[in-house]
Amino acid sequence: MPEQYDNDLRGYLFPYEKHDETNERSPFLKGKLTVDGTEYRLTAWKKEKDGNKFFSIAAQHPDDAPQQGSQPQRKAAQPF
Repeated sequence: MPEQYDNDLRGYLFPYEKHDETNERSPFLKGKLTVDGTEYRLTAWKKEKDGNKFFSIAAQHPDDAPQQGSQPQRKAAQPF
């Protein structure tokens, strides 16, 4: 039987295939991070300030993320 690993406080980042070099809002890396059993989405951008290069990182809680495949509810058309 394979060993079980505790992946809490661990995560990963991979290059984002859809990264657009011409759009500074387009993330350079995407990934996930597990904290207390909750899996957060990570995004990272390459930045530079005063000649120093760094990554700016944001984490998104799964409850804040839009549901995959969900669409906004539309109001039913009102008859005349």
